[in-house]
Amino acid sequence: MERDYDVIIVGGGGAGMSAAITAADAHARVLLVDADKKLGGSTALSGGVYYAAGTAQQRARGYLNDSADALFEYYMTLNQYRVEASLARRLCDGAADGLAWLTDLGVEFRPEDLYASGVESVPRGHAALGNGAAIAAALEREVSRRAIDVALNTRVSGLVTAADGRVCGIRSGETTVTAGAVVVTTAALAPIPTCCISITRTPRLPATGPGTSAAVTARGTGFRSAQRLAPISWDITAGFCSPHPISIGSSRSSCPGGSCM
Repeated sequence: MERDYDVIIVGGGGAGMSAAITAADAHARVLLVDADKKLGGSTALSGGVYYAAGTAQQRARGYLNDSADALFEYYMTLNQYRVEASLARRLCDGAADGLAWLTDLGVEFRPEDLYASGVESVPRGHAALGNGAAIAAALEREVSRRAIDVALNTRVSGLVTAADGRVCGIRSGETTVTAGAVVVTTAALAPIPTCCISITRTPRLPATGPGTSAAVTARGTGFRSAQRLAPISWDITAGFCSPHPISIGSSRSSCPGGSCM
């Protein structure tokens, strides 16, 4: 069947732009969709702290023995093993490479800005120079250098499925766009009470101000669309359960693993 795109990515924040760049570099025809008037999402509003172990910045500061294994043990222990181990393992194993990738794109993570962003004994919080806005700007620059179609001011109202249940596109109002794969990278659940409680079983955080770095366009549309298709994947065991809030407008997040990505 003829498709409009190979990959559609819903959400133009740090994760969405990274996915779009990666797909385009694999020679896929890519559409990147975001409800905002600009790319960047919550990444652009964040403190820009990237959490990783075994990095060049750590080695430059004399921390030579930190590793993905140690990071995984910390993550799982801190969360009382209430998170999905395979996802945490993937995050810990790929974190250092992701940081190096962003560095290659021009984001500056200085060794002197390395700090302990949680309760760990080894500093793993890598603060981007220029905060999350600098990360978003670097990613947007790379998106613009590739043949990636970008649809802004476009809210996805639902996912399109084939007869076998496979996701094969998106709907935006009366418009349907098809693809071989759809990647949902919408996040920023704090302003949406049902999403926040479903994921973390915590009370609602305020929509703006301290306690959240959610983009103003975040309404949980992508979350709810995906949840209707695979509700079990959104259980509390699916991701990181943070015991601390993340503060907007600060380069110092109190959340262990308070990454902008």
